[in-house]
Amino acid sequence: MRQQSIGGNCQVLLDQLQKDFMALLEIASVGILILTPELRIRQFNQAALKLLGVSDSMAQPLDIPLFELIDKNQLSESEVRMGVKAHLITTGKEGRRLFVTSRESSSRNILLIIEPAGDASPRVKKPMAGSVAYFHFDDIIGQSAVLLRTLEMAKIASQNDSNILLTGESGTGKEMFAQSIHNDSARSSGPFVPINCGALPKSLIESELFGYDSGSFTGAKREGHAGKFEQANGGTLFLDEIGEMPLDIQATLLRALQSREVFRIGGKKSIQVDVRIIAATNTKLSKLVEQKLFRKDLFYRLNIFCIKIPSLSEREEDLSILIDYFLGKYANKRTDLSIKGFCPEAIERLTTYSWPGNIRELQNAIERAVYLAKSEYIEAEALPTAILQHQSSPELGAQKNIVEPACPRGYSLLDMEKQQIENALLTCHGRVEKAADLLKVNRRTLYRKLEKYNINQKEFSK
Repeated sequence: MRQQSIGGNCQVLLDQLQKDFMALLEIASVGILILTPELRIRQFNQAALKLLGVSDSMAQPLDIPLFELIDKNQLSESEVRMGVKAHLITTGKEGRRLFVTSRESSSRNILLIIEPAGDASPRVKKPMAGSVAYFHFDDIIGQSAVLLRTLEMAKIASQNDSNILLTGESGTGKEMFAQSIHNDSARSSGPFVPINCGALPKSLIESELFGYDSGSFTGAKREGHAGKFEQANGGTLFLDEIGEMPLDIQATLLRALQSREVFRIGGKKSIQVDVRIIAATNTKLSKLVEQKLFRKDLFYRLNIFCIKIPSLSEREEDLSILIDYFLGKYANKRTDLSIKGFCPEAIERLTTYSWPGNIRELQNAIERAVYLAKSEYIEAEALPTAILQHQSSPELGAQKNIVEPACPRGYSLLDMEKQQIENALLTCHGRVEKAADLLKVNRRTLYRKLEKYNINQKEFSK
């Protein structure tokens, strides 16, 4: 009787939460659609139907495809999945203009927010290209201790207005962190303006950063041009690859940071700017300072809050999580084939590769593999050549000594990881140090995984 009472109370609570949730949806002044990973409508409010010009009966029952309500020519499937902000569409017989914003949740459902373009406020006006931060902290995938510490530091930094220097190898997600910091800060309603200091020729960096007045040089626009500092006013300026900036431009940048004002090229009056700087580099700026290639005073001006973004090799616990995440992300885009996972050999190659290109390389490899897949379980041959060659190198040959019992297709990556650990312990007779060497992981990492999977190494010492 007591168990039935508890179960009944839980159901009453769930029913009440559902009612509260639906009430919140209806209170919202914007249109809201909650979509499944297959882009079918799971929930909606009346504001969404009104803005789309759809009757309640047309939207019933739930679970109808999104593109029965919105024309694919106005909003593509990839745009919905990858995320758009204030994307302008025209819909209905009257040609109603709407702004659409989409974002994936941690549960892989997709939230679609619809607002009328006619009532556009500065928050929802169609932004200038390159002036929007799409990523938030909950978009950063992983559970490793080093990543969680980095996230904690970044969240603290987001709550003040000091300059930030992000360091880390290429492909670790420095711009993702920069956007997340911006979106978590008091400047989130302002612009996020990135500039790659290493991608522009020296002759263009100054004009891109500080702008120019009309007639300042041959080929200049008649009306002049606002630089990135002016475009980022009230928001965040992201200086990527700051170590590549020429020394003479560094002096001008330092002056702008100290005075909070800029002069356009050819201009005679100063322009006040309120900008927060986030700089990023994959090189050691302190070493560039020693080599006289980077100004010491600018280094200390930028290095108020230094955050090192960990490489993928430092986040071994996150590898299987990231593989599963990217697999799910791209598998949904294959409409001709239902992909369920990787075959055991492909998983082994993915989990033993060193990933020098970090998360960017991992993401690209999985996207490529998904599109090259010929069956529901992706074979190793779909992986990039660099991964296949790495696996066949002598350095990794020792792993072939691990006992590998047959593994059924359909195992998750976590299942495969657990089995690899157990196989290594079996081969090494329960000796964790030797198993760690065989798996090529840090000993502390292996101990954490033993605790995570509730594996007792003593059972393998017999």
